[in-house]
Amino acid sequence: MTHLIRNSADHALKLRGAAAAGKPEEGVITLKAFHARKIVIEISDDGKGIDLEFVRRKAVERGMIGSRRR
Repeated sequence: MTHLIRNSADHALKLRGAAAAGKPEEGVITLKAFHARKIVIEISDDGKGIDLEFVRRKAVERGMIGSRRR
């Protein structure tokens, strides 16, 4: 859990102000926990999100997935 929260702060909120001109340096990390037949924990932040195309390119470069698209 600590890793997930630190990851949100390090990779989403910290970069938000530098990456988006005119945006505030503060951000929000939301932690939700509830029981729905099992314990569910959700952590979200108001950062820019994951660049899925970048992740895909890196996975192809490293041979983790094939380069063919679906």
